[in-house]
Amino acid sequence: MAYSPLEKAIELKRNRRFKEALTIFNELIANGAKDAFLFSNLAHLYFLLKDYKQSLSMIEHSIAIKEPNAFVANLKAEILIQLNRDTEAEAWLHQSIQASMDKEAIKKLARLYLKNKRFEEALVYINRALDNCGYDRDIMLLKGEVLTKMGHKQEAEEVIKIIVAKDPKDEFAYQRLIMLKLEDKPSDEIIRELETIISVPSRAASARLRYLLANAYKEMKRYQDAICEYHEVLKLKPDYVFARKQLGFCLSKIKDYAGAIQVLSEVFAQEPEDTYVRSALISAYEKTGRQDEAKELLSNILSLRPDQKQLIGIMKKMSGKAEG
Repeated sequence: MAYSPLEKAIELKRNRRFKEALTIFNELIANGAKDAFLFSNLAHLYFLLKDYKQSLSMIEHSIAIKEPNAFVANLKAEILIQLNRDTEAEAWLHQSIQASMDKEAIKKLARLYLKNKRFEEALVYINRALDNCGYDRDIMLLKGEVLTKMGHKQEAEEVIKIIVAKDPKDEFAYQRLIMLKLEDKPSDEIIRELETIISVPSRAASARLRYLLANAYKEMKRYQDAICEYHEVLKLKPDYVFARKQLGFCLSKIKDYAGAIQVLSEVFAQEPEDTYVRSALISAYEKTGRQDEAKELLSNILSLRPDQKQLIGIMKKMSGKAEG
């Protein structure tokens, strides 16, 4: 099946081959393409690359050409949220909701209210969505989160129990339920309860529960136990980025800097804006005298993420230390 250049770019984006996709999009624009669909997909690509200013510029090009559909309106709102322009984002989300009671817009608006501690307003829209569509797992999870933030722990538990009852294999919901039950308990008690739960064969392969246990070990400074458990998590769920980050931090704590570099360099390439990962990784490179490798990594990231200009200063600083 032959793809048009635009279809090929979108397919590359879908497969996370962002640099190749970006090249095709830019070639299309350089050749005079002016299509709302093209610009909205390019905006989405820049959003995935976390270049929010460019993403906003592209989505505005799309909107100038054609009245936005729900995807475009919601994407613009999400971009504005990332740029901390919450009032404008709220207006776009209200527009989507008024037009079609769009569930994605409702979820984004509720999350925006949650972010700004407008819990009652978040709950109003969540309940309106549930009244309109009946049961929705993601909206129910959001309701549980809002109720938790409001201090209504018992009500939050009841909401999450409904999700788990509908799908006992829903690991994320079960994790949320366990977190609510263990909240405010001392770390040693949390560890005992999680070890007991994971000893049950049906729960032993739960990456999320093992992640909670690993975090509890880390909290108690039992770094070797935490490292073993994070490795188990990643065997079960290799793309669990949070577990990979915590594993890297624990390896740094026990001074296994080579191991920390191996783990954190991969994460940092994907999320160069994470200052905690960057700090731990640069420190590990410096402690092992591998500054040249660090600069090469930063240079490679800059070629894909030119918005990460702070990396230039870090490279210069590292060069200065090496000369000193």
